Amino acid sequence: MRKMKDSGIVWIGEIPSDWMMTKVKFVADFYNGDRGKNYPSGDDLVDDGIVFLTSNNIHSTVLDTNPEITKYITPERYKLLGGAKIKKGDLVFCLRGSIGLCSINESEDEGTVASSLTVLRPKNINNHFLNFILNSKIAEIQTKKFENGSCAANLSAENVGTYIIPYPPLVEQQRIADFLDEKCGEIDSIRSDVQREIEILTDYKKSVITEAVTKGLNSKAKLKDSGIEWIGKIPEGWNVKKLKYVTKIRTEKAHFSPDKDLYIGLENIVSWSNKLIETETEYIAAQYDVCKKGDVLFSKLRPYLAKAVISPKDAFCTGELLNFKFFDGEKKFLWYYLLLEQFVEIVNASTYGAKMPRANADFIINQPIILPPLSEQKAIASYLDEKCSEIDAIIAEKQKQLETLEDYKKSLIFEYVTGKKEVPA
Repeated sequence: MRKMKDSGIVWIGEIPSDWMMTKVKFVADFYNGDRGKNYPSGDDLVDDGIVFLTSNNIHSTVLDTNPEITKYITPERYKLLGGAKIKKGDLVFCLRGSIGLCSINESEDEGTVASSLTVLRPKNINNHFLNFILNSKIAEIQTKKFENGSCAANLSAENVGTYIIPYPPLVEQQRIADFLDEKCGEIDSIRSDVQREIEILTDYKKSVITEAVTKGLNSKAKLKDSGIEWIGKIPEGWNVKKLKYVTKIRTEKAHFSPDKDLYIGLENIVSWSNKLIETETEYIAAQYDVCKKGDVLFSKLRPYLAKAVISPKDAFCTGELLNFKFFDGEKKFLWYYLLLEQFVEIVNASTYGAKMPRANADFIINQPIILPPLSEQKAIASYLDEKCSEIDAIIAEKQKQLETLEDYKKSLIFEYVTGKKEVPA
């Protein structure tokens, strides 16, 4: 059994006697995202260009640069930015929003980061080992010291630099990193299985919506041909019209104040769900699209993500959302209709642009919509609210399983990066 000593840090406890303790600032250089006047926005964001990392790219130990979630800026804007220029092997750490998340960059792509992120370039320490430490309870506990109790946090690169961490010999760092790569991979495999179960439940939810919206709640109802191939037969007494004849689109703009106004961006909308989430995204005071409480919002950008929501209050929103301010019927029924998998597929098939595909608003409003009598629309919406809530509850339980696995993963990392458990020979 290896000889241990007190690390001097309560939350770390004992470490092997031949290990040292150090601060992150002594083993990594920091490069922050540019927060100045050259910060990219609007026309600086393009379909294809230089990688511009945000917290959306950081959700596991390895940086996710999938084009579907990655933002890009023009080469001209990139040259103006004085902030971090990422390299392969760098660590990217969230300072705001998804605070404390850290990922290693394994991409060769040129790029930079948002002001909510900082880049760590390891020196005299194994970058994978440091990445595991920053994804462990060691970093989590120290991050919480700087939180101010609100949804934001007073965290800076300087704060992260003060984090106290174990520092084994370099050879042992490599051994631990290799071992954790394997073990964490096994945990991630189990998480993938649970995630697959969530996907199956999500598909079932989609089928329930399709059946209720296109066939109604009376299984014995007489059917007729809708005249629309992807819809097929619908109950007698139902009508089919184009969206533009039963809806009105809101196009007004007003001045947005970051201090008091709600802004709804695509990142705030949960796919296939009438839910909004908070993110660290910053929006400057400017003219933005207006949305009112009860407006039905549908994303024209990457419609395959099925981002639609009924605005819970008066707010501002991205121009990437098509805003239905009026519907000649039950708005919740309209919202469910917009989430029909077949409808989403048709809109998605019409998109243009490779990395940031968009649908044309005119194309969307020229699509047909099924119109049951108003009483049936309300009954269908009420039924789906209840049924989908049941499915969502099961999905939530699966999400808890994912959280449990993540906690186990963090505990495992902690045991090995502090030397309490030794990598088998």
